[in-house]
Amino acid sequence: MEEKKAKFGDLMKSQVIYHPEKCVGCHLCAMACSLRYEGVVNPLKARIKIIKNNNITEKIVTTANCTRCGHCTTVCHYGALELKTLSLSGV
Repeated sequence: MEEKKAKFGDLMKSQVIYHPEKCVGCHLCAMACSLRYEGVVNPLKARIKIIKNNNITEKIVTTANCTRCGHCTTVCHYGALELKTLSLSGV
């Protein structure tokens, strides 16, 4: 399947690609997510989690209720999150 750049909100075939090596740990993605889905700015309530070890981002994960809407990718200024979509046509 061919990968293409997705548009914000392309739910059905979108995938968030994580680049933890680019993450600075600012938690803007988690704040945006929690505000959008929980109505509060609280990274603990976000559907995206930044896992750190010795103050270095080890991995980025999402919870089971993540919709892959891509909202987190629109606020990341460091390229740690990228929204991609897969072509369902196979072309």
